[in-house]
Amino acid sequence: MISVYEYQIKSIKLKHTREGFLPTEDYTSIITRFAEKGWRFVQLVDFSNFAADEQHIDLVFERTKK
Repeated sequence: MISVYEYQIKSIKLKHTREGFLPTEDYTSIITRFAEKGWRFVQLVDFSNFAADEQHIDLVFERTKK
């Protein structure tokens, strides 16, 4: 049987500090919350080098479609 997956993406804005870019939300607690709901963390996509006016990262999650 072929598994079919559904995906959800959570964007987190980044703020610029002297140390570099930092997320405005705690990504580890977001990953934990999604995992408790049956989502598996797949990938972090970093967009901080693409657009200077909208710095963010995307957390990608998947689960088997029901």
